[in-house]
Amino acid sequence: MESGGASEQQRKKSKGRRRNRIFFVVDEKRLDTGGNGIYFVFTLNLKPMFADAGDDDDWATMRALPPPIARFDSLERCAERLDFALVGSNVVAVSTQKRTLLYDTAAAVVSNGPELRHATIGGTALILLGTRLYAMDNRPCEPDPCFQVLLPPATPVAGSGGRRRRHWSWRALPDPPADFSMVRPAPAMIFCNTTAFVAAGARIWVSAPDRGTYSFDTTAHGNAMAWRKVGDWELPWVRRAVFVPELNLCFAMCRTRYCLCAFDVPSAEPAAAAPVTRYAWVEETYPRECLERGYFPHGPASLAYLGDGRLCIGWTIIVEFGEQYGYSNMPTRFALLLMAVQVVAVAGEEGQLRLVKHKARCYLMSNRAQEIFLLQPSLTRRWRRSPCPEDAEQVLTPEQRVYCPRPPRPQEEVGSPATVIIASPALLAAARVAARWRGGEEEVGGGALAWSPPWG
Repeated sequence: MESGGASEQQRKKSKGRRRNRIFFVVDEKRLDTGGNGIYFVFTLNLKPMFADAGDDDDWATMRALPPPIARFDSLERCAERLDFALVGSNVVAVSTQKRTLLYDTAAAVVSNGPELRHATIGGTALILLGTRLYAMDNRPCEPDPCFQVLLPPATPVAGSGGRRRRHWSWRALPDPPADFSMVRPAPAMIFCNTTAFVAAGARIWVSAPDRGTYSFDTTAHGNAMAWRKVGDWELPWVRRAVFVPELNLCFAMCRTRYCLCAFDVPSAEPAAAAPVTRYAWVEETYPRECLERGYFPHGPASLAYLGDGRLCIGWTIIVEFGEQYGYSNMPTRFALLLMAVQVVAVAGEEGQLRLVKHKARCYLMSNRAQEIFLLQPSLTRRWRRSPCPEDAEQVLTPEQRVYCPRPPRPQEEVGSPATVIIASPALLAAARVAARWRGGEEEVGGGALAWSPPWG
């Protein structure tokens, strides 16, 4: 009985950690690498932000981000973009150059995943449904294929008598009709541009300007696997929406009001009406406080649902202006603004919801960082805590300092010291300062850490 109780207590504790921790990606553009993108993965525990409701006077205090738990470099001298999603305990990076990269947050291990079935155009809209990750091109162009799914390990293989898949694998899926991705004459949107998407139940919805909204049934097989146009309207939100089954609502950032909204689930029937906006929390979720301090939102926010009605909104805000690229008054420094909010039922009013605004926090990003993306956790699976720092004062061990290997150059041998980036000088310096501040070792890593710049 004692062991059973302890096991139940451990499950509850693990569940709590899962719902308090977020993962997000910071995109850096570096001129010294030819403009290539460098993507850093961070994690934060949001439990202190949900601890108390009410006003928080120090929200604008610029805090330092913790050390990153992983780093992904785009290919050198190649126009490559990476898009990210969180599948179980794995951060999945999907490349426009058919690469798949995996970072297991529980084991702190980076690995190369399977090659995509086809290259994506303009980036990838990643749609998580259970443990499967569906990928739609941001700019599908007929007749090129544009839709595929990443299947995780342990997925039953059809027609194999219960045998299970041992590795990650991509599978091609039917594309939307040509009317969705075909090139159109002006004044319509010439090229298709995927602007909004959501997964709910067993269906996926995707929208594009001047194309409308299409739906795909993920449970269909054979000839029944097909897209269906449900309307000429667009989904009324920006990029990804999060479906919350217990509330039967989709939560996303409104396309026109730039605030958190709750929408009805889209219909799968042809000629259906657009989803109705049930709630719009403009005053609570649009960062007007930033404008009063001279900070400005930079693009739409991203969203992560943590369970129990709790959501985290991540804004990229401009905090400094200066001269850049020969122009004055250009954004030169950005920060991350996190807002913790919670949707709760209204007492005495059945079916009515209200928004509780918890704390907000600002984190100053590096002078090269330009944008952040919150990753939506897989709430359907038990979460295993990753061996990452709780705050900026903790020091990463060499085993935790795992980064994504870049492909070796032709003149290099695989496994040579220049092939794998272990840590950057800035991270090593920060780790040494933190170690001295805590009274630890004078040198962190010593000569065991090899570093080579990605630009050679």
